[in-house]
Amino acid sequence: MKSGQTVHQELVFVCHQRFHLWNPQIVLQSIGVHAIQSRHALHRGQCVGPLRLFAQSEANGLYSAIPVYFPDSFNSVHLEDSTAVVLTWLFPLYSPELDWCRNKGWASLEAELERQDPDLMDLQRPALMLRQT
Repeated sequence: MKSGQTVHQELVFVCHQRFHLWNPQIVLQSIGVHAIQSRHALHRGQCVGPLRLFAQSEANGLYSAIPVYFPDSFNSVHLEDSTAVVLTWLFPLYSPELDWCRNKGWASLEAELERQDPDLMDLQRPALMLRQT
């Protein structure tokens, strides 16, 4: 972490079964390898991109979030040696959403996600309708 604290992080990416031929595990592998090589964990609210995720989708970024689609017990795990493992959910974003997050902050993006309630497991979901102000 930026603070110098060491964290064990597990990346989670979920999508509907119909997208299995898109090989979403490659996204996890790519981001995971980058995190290991750079020795920097992903933070809540961090946007990654632009990057090419899937040929069949216009989404071109990822958002790092608490895994809210899962029970609270899924947020972290404590191993026998007292090591904490933080689970980080990654889901695709579109360019306007990446820009929104970077310009207005992650809390603003999460408020829009909560308000609009998109299906974040749909890799072809419509982009959020964001009011540019």
